[in-house]
Amino acid sequence: MFDYESQLNTYAWLFRKNGFEVDELEVVFIIRDWDKRKSWKDPNYPQTEVVKIPIKLWSNAMTEGHVRGCIANFETYKEIPDNELPECTPADRWSKPSKWALMKVGGKRATKLYDELPENMQLEQGFYWEERKDELWKRCDYCSGKLFCNQWQTGQDEE
Repeated sequence: MFDYESQLNTYAWLFRKNGFEVDELEVVFIIRDWDKRKSWKDPNYPQTEVVKIPIKLWSNAMTEGHVRGCIANFETYKEIPDNELPECTPADRWSKPSKWALMKVGGKRATKLYDELPENMQLEQGFYWEERKDELWKRCDYCSGKLFCNQWQTGQDEE
């Protein structure tokens, strides 16, 4: 999951530095494929297509410490050649592993997802397996620096 807390608190800190008062933070999600019927049937399903999630507001001191840590991290690596930089973690890259979807013929959505293809499972008539390929470089799709990134280039060569 994306780190909304540190991002929004950094924005709040910047606003405060520029004379604005910030007393609360929230993320607003607009669910484009929201289904009204599902909201009636399932109390855990979002009850509206717009969902607001409150975010914990950090103190100025805590946020400044976070920002200083980010700057120190940048300073540590700014003169290091790309091939000597620490590699991004799968979480940094928004990686998703491959999955196996149990599909019903004519259906659009998986009946169930599996991490591995079940070996001894007998499929009923009208069902089939669909492999959902991994997405190892999802975040890199949005990065203009990927063409210069050794890790991304090496990962593309391996696929």
